[in-house]
Amino acid sequence: MGWGGVNTHNQGMGIHMTDFSSSKDIKEDGRAKQCNFKKESMCNSTPRFKMYEKMTVNDWIPIFWPRLQYNGDNTDADISRVINDPGYNVSIEK
Repeated sequence: MGWGGVNTHNQGMGIHMTDFSSSKDIKEDGRAKQCNFKKESMCNSTPRFKMYEKMTVNDWIPIFWPRLQYNGDNTDADISRVINDPGYNVSIEK
């Protein structure tokens, strides 16, 4: 069973682990609140989280480059770098 009760078969996923961890209490963490109230900061951010139905050894998983900066409450300092950011291509040149 996949996401939302739909049968899916994925060959890979990309996840920006930094955005799924916090040293703060979940009730006080700004990033958790941001993702709850600005769902696009999670759902429209390929480098932050994406499931891939098909992948080959030549595919690349996008990353944030330069690295993301965060405010003191763990929210994104520049949310425009997060939403709809295609990420940085780190594929290996042949």
